[in-house]
This record gives sequence, structure tokens and C-alpha cells, in this order.
Amino acid sequence: MSAPVLAGELAALAGWVDDRIDDGTDLQWLAEHVAARLRDMAAEWLGASAAEPGGPVATGPVATGPFESESQVRELPAMRAMWERWRAAYPRPEASAELHAAAAALIESACERSGVAIGAYDRRLINWLAGFDPDYCAVFAGLISRAGSTR
Repeated sequence: MSAPVLAGELAALAGWVDDRIDDGTDLQWLAEHVAARLRDMAAEWLGASAAEPGGPVATGPVATGPFESESQVRELPAMRAMWERWRAAYPRPEASAELHAAAAALIESACERSGVAIGAYDRRLINWLAGFDPDYCAVFAGLISRAGSTR
């Protein structure tokens, strides 16, 4: 999926959400639907494929750490792909927003795979974190995945 197509899909999703909110749609259902759609878009944008037929879409880092350095995180295939797409799209104004959305999807995907529910305020903080440095999101996704695997 190209960056302009992704931007168009995100805009369409935002319009759809606005319509559902105006209709009084259940917000929990709406949040779950939107989160799933964003994960699908991030996976398609990053070129990720399903881990197994019928299984969850792999949008997180292949390795979950522990990480010893920033360069180790940057070498993760998901992170390399994210940064390469950003470099190709820069300096378009929406390039950074697309990068941050994909980074936030790493954490959201790790939470879903680990059975961690995300509330509206959680999502707000995830988006805030993604705005600093997408590499941070990969580290937090790894922490969540490792914690979830101990269950």
C-alpha cells in the first residue's frame, strides 16, 4: 500500500468513525473495530503478512528483546521497513503522521496478542509516545510481548 493510499484510507476511516459517533454507536465496539482496521492498515503498509493462516497479523517486531541498544531496535525488520517508508515519503506533511500511526500500531498489536485491553486514555498515551520516536514503541511492544508470554 502506498503512502497516499494509506492516507486516503485513514481519512476514510476517520470519516466513518465520525458518522458512527453521530449515530450513537457503542464506543467499545467502535474502538475495537477501528483498532483492528488500523492494525490491518499498518500491516499492509509495512508489508507484513499473517503469521499463520487465520492467525493474527504480525505488525510488531520479530524480536521482542531484551534490547541492549537503539541500533539493535532499528535493525528489526518492522522498524527498518517503517523508517524506509518514512524516508521515501518525507517531506510530505503526512509522512510523520503515517510513521507515528504505524509505531502506535506496534504497541496496540502487542497488547492484543498479549490479551491486554486498551482504554481511550491508554490509546492517547500510546499515540503520544509514538510521536516522540517510533523506536520507543518497538521497545515497549517487546516489553508487553515478553510480559504476555509469561502468562
